[in-house]
Amino acid sequence: MCILYKLIEDISSLWYGIHTDDKLFVLSVVVVGILALILLLMVMFSSTRKNPRMASTVIDNSTTFVPVDSEKDTEEIFLPLADKLLVESTQYEVVSPGLRKKIRDQMPGSLSDVLLAINKIHGPYRNDLRNTIGEERMLTAYAQSLGQADYQPYTLAAAWHECPDPTVLLDFVELLTSREEAVQMAAVRLLIALNEPQSLTYLASALLQPHRYVPARVAEVLVAMGEPAAWLLCYLLPEIPGESRPLVLSVLGQMQPGYPLEQVIACLYDANEQTRRAAAAALGDVKAVSALNELCALATDTDWSVRSAVAKALGQIGEPAALHTLKMLAEDTAWMVSINARDAMRRFTHDE
Repeated sequence: MCILYKLIEDISSLWYGIHTDDKLFVLSVVVVGILALILLLMVMFSSTRKNPRMASTVIDNSTTFVPVDSEKDTEEIFLPLADKLLVESTQYEVVSPGLRKKIRDQMPGSLSDVLLAINKIHGPYRNDLRNTIGEERMLTAYAQSLGQADYQPYTLAAAWHECPDPTVLLDFVELLTSREEAVQMAAVRLLIALNEPQSLTYLASALLQPHRYVPARVAEVLVAMGEPAAWLLCYLLPEIPGESRPLVLSVLGQMQPGYPLEQVIACLYDANEQTRRAAAAALGDVKAVSALNELCALATDTDWSVRSAVAKALGQIGEPAALHTLKMLAEDTAWMVSINARDAMRRFTHDE
């Protein structure tokens, strides 16, 4: 009891000293205020840790931080879209509206995630993912980004094989009209990877529009598609306008033999010398032995460029029966004709 009385007496003396000294009184008030503020902050911090789902804190007026305290929240916020689809496929047979919205919002990049999920799951959910590709027009959206580093034609080709949609083939061919070389080259790789016969009619039409499409790009795709493209071009050859026939014939010359040559041989009699020259060159490129007689007959053509193409073609075919015609062409007054004929005869000598 004496100790308590002594403590009260000391505090009273201290308070009297502070009260009578103005400077000491102000300093004491400041110290007490600081201690009270520190205590208040400690209480608030302790309350926040006990309740992680309190209102979100806004950082820099733009970034919202949401505390995460469960495995479910971690999956919801940080799990990649492809993995979310995989998780959901174990629970449902169709894509939920929430994930479909995420797919739509993240297009065109979400196509890669959808494709990855399709390759890892089976059953109804997989089929619904395929349907989502078509319903959301994901192929068209992705195609519009081709040529950029993050969007590769092979991803689009793989997605098309999962969800074939003939209505987008024209969109793919139209990419060849781009003024950007990167887009053109991506379109070439895409169409070659697809190797889709249904695109042939669009490509044949594109070949006849050199003012819109780069013929070399279209030709590259057609040549890569091989025999089906060659057969179609041969079938269309009689209907193709005269000014476009030389281009089509040059494409046919780059293709592997095996397609019907009748329409190409018929072009040796065309009124246009460019068409006759292109036909002779194409027959030589495919080593068309069946056209030997027609080529020899064309050796007397009035146009020197046609005779030159004939001389080269006969050398490529390499039939000894053409030697007589080549000797005649070697004496031609047009120096290019003579050079090609003599070069062709040297091939015969080399082969022997």
